[in-house]
Amino acid sequence: MRDNTKLIEPFVRPNSSPSNTRRDRHVHRSTHIGAVALFVALLASLATALLAGCDGKTSAEKLRDAGFDPASRAVSFDAIADRLNNLDQAVRAHDEANEPAEVVVDATRSTDSQPVLGVVTDGPQRSGTFEFLHVPQGNVNFSTLGVLPGDTIEYLIELPKAANIAELEFFKKARLDGRKSIQRYVAKVVDAHTLLLDAPLPPLSPDESYPLVPIVVTRPNRERVDHLDRAIAQWESTGQPAVDWEATPDRDALDVLLVQLNNWSQRDDTAFDWHAEPLLATLPPPLQPHFGRLDAERFVRSDARLLQEAVWLRDIARRADGKSNPLDKAKQLFGWIVDNIQLDANQAALGIRQRPWQALASGRATADERAWLFILLLRQLNIDAVALTIPPADGDAQPRSEGVWTVAVQIGETWRLFDPTLGLPLIGPDGDSVATLAQAKSDDAELGQSVLRQLDLDESRPYPYNAEQARRAVALLEATPLYLSRRARRIELQLAGANRIVLSTSPSRIADAIRPHVASVALWPIGIETAAARSTLSPAARSVLAEQFRVFARVPALWKGRALQFRDDDHQSEFDYADRPVRVYSLRRDPRWYFTQYCRKSDRDLAAASAARFPIASLRMAKHFAAVWMGCLAYEDGDFAEALAYFGERTLERESDKLLRPLARQGLARTHERIAQLLDELARRPTPDDPALDDSVSDESMPDDLALDDENRPLPDETIAWLPTPRQWLSLALTTAAAEQRATAVELYEADNSLQQHGSLIRARRLRMSSTDL
Repeated sequence: MRDNTKLIEPFVRPNSSPSNTRRDRHVHRSTHIGAVALFVALLASLATALLAGCDGKTSAEKLRDAGFDPASRAVSFDAIADRLNNLDQAVRAHDEANEPAEVVVDATRSTDSQPVLGVVTDGPQRSGTFEFLHVPQGNVNFSTLGVLPGDTIEYLIELPKAANIAELEFFKKARLDGRKSIQRYVAKVVDAHTLLLDAPLPPLSPDESYPLVPIVVTRPNRERVDHLDRAIAQWESTGQPAVDWEATPDRDALDVLLVQLNNWSQRDDTAFDWHAEPLLATLPPPLQPHFGRLDAERFVRSDARLLQEAVWLRDIARRADGKSNPLDKAKQLFGWIVDNIQLDANQAALGIRQRPWQALASGRATADERAWLFILLLRQLNIDAVALTIPPADGDAQPRSEGVWTVAVQIGETWRLFDPTLGLPLIGPDGDSVATLAQAKSDDAELGQSVLRQLDLDESRPYPYNAEQARRAVALLEATPLYLSRRARRIELQLAGANRIVLSTSPSRIADAIRPHVASVALWPIGIETAAARSTLSPAARSVLAEQFRVFARVPALWKGRALQFRDDDHQSEFDYADRPVRVYSLRRDPRWYFTQYCRKSDRDLAAASAARFPIASLRMAKHFAAVWMGCLAYEDGDFAEALAYFGERTLERESDKLLRPLARQGLARTHERIAQLLDELARRPTPDDPALDDSVSDESMPDDLALDDENRPLPDETIAWLPTPRQWLSLALTTAAAEQRATAVELYEADNSLQQHGSLIRARRLRMSSTDL
């Protein structure tokens, strides 16, 4: 019989070299000694402060007298910074816990303190299927002991007699001593003395029966997963709490972070400049109470979640650090969003609205949420951006957070436009650069220079905006309360260097810069509106969201891998067995480790696993998400063969996987497009030093089948001179291969039926034009 547990539980563990073990032990010992010394010094300092008596000094003055200057307070903040940077380390995959199972039924829990003897039968109907475990003596009550579906049953059966000496020796070595343990799982508690197994035992002949043997029922230590599951189920049924209900695998770490922040905030008295945002006075009265505690020093749970969001944004934004030009940085981050966050309106139709961290976790977002995410990513690079929306023609309606047209990014004195619905920067008049807001507002269609009309597919499928609407554009300034608060600014001042996170913004400054270019400006309270929308969700919408987060609760490795995917730091310097510095593949810090080892179980294993024991639906969803995200990682790393495999055969060719199929199709098309670009570059830049690519052509350098005519006679010199050179043959082969890749990308873009279809068709048109140019 197959052991279904082994099919599902992870089975690969990374090896650790002896030198690493020695080094880790040394570091641990040194850290321990340093921690003890620091603790003794702390006690001595506090004792000195207490002996000074009650002299009317403030706690900050007493601490300063005890030797705690601002520098030492900054050092104490390092623990908070370290937790912020490593929240993913608090998430444990199942086999990392390695905790013993809880015993639910055994002799000590029986009613008479005697062993619980059970027998497997084919039930009262004598169906011939042996799937009922019955306790004839009745010295146990399965219901009272709390036996649940999914609990493990250990049932012993007699082994057949050894047929020869070899089998007898095998039984002895395996310590089977005449019995074999069969593991099954509880599918249902039939009554106080009977359990239904998840899978039957092999059928017996009419004159045989399974033995009456002691049984033990255990429960894997799934307390953490069950706790998260219960929290999600409670919210799904009641809708409470409306905000910060998401039970994610790192929730406990966020609670610890919250305690650390409040303890630090109480003793920190660093003076700094802060003032309330003047534009808050322009908000409608119903929204102003949500900005009432900006000067509060105490952090709340939602603040911890937004700090985690800021860390994710910072880590993603670092991908653009190598770009010197702010416009190139903006293009890099916008491309990352399009490649990794699927444009999706299904959740919006249910009234579901996501914060950026939720969109990042799910891999799906509306156009507004994409715009919001883009603005916050740019903020981490100190690049200002606003969302542009088009109000009704009469101009009387209050601008709303729905219906964002484009994101305007400040590059020098200009504002460049990026359309989150198209998934493209708006094309400039030259057909290549990123269009400015000023260019979009001009209307030179009669001269063939209209920026927005370049985005028309044909007369029946125009781009839905024109220059007149662009001139009426309203700039929406992102205004999440935390980024306007005093407490966030206090944290920001403590974080520098590699720990740096941007946690503040100045809408007034951005408004002054964009105001000459738009009809009006307004604060964009999308964060407040998103939180408020959670209190009005329908049961159907809550069910969709609950399933989205349940997969992370049940497969915590998926959450851990996703968080590590944002970090993009899967390699680090370590030492090999000879203590030589080498570059190694750090498995425990690599998202691919968690995606492949924990999330991508084979279809055969999933089919063989017990639905009573394992969350099969969540495992299948995790497998789908992991496949698409592995494709995104491979594309980003330039491993295009791997990207084609994950986007293609492991996602699009699997009809059962639907959620992220549009993103996979876009990724597959983009991969073929990128391969075509690389082949074109190779065709234009052949290796000049390769003798085989000499420009001269002679009958000796030509293949035999090309140097002879149809009658096997050598070709004349003038004919050979006309034939392509080896360099030209290589260039032609590369160009042909690039054309094939480009044609495949065009076909995929034209087959796109998602919300990003218009942008995909524009990409296909541009690819066709580039093929014509070549």
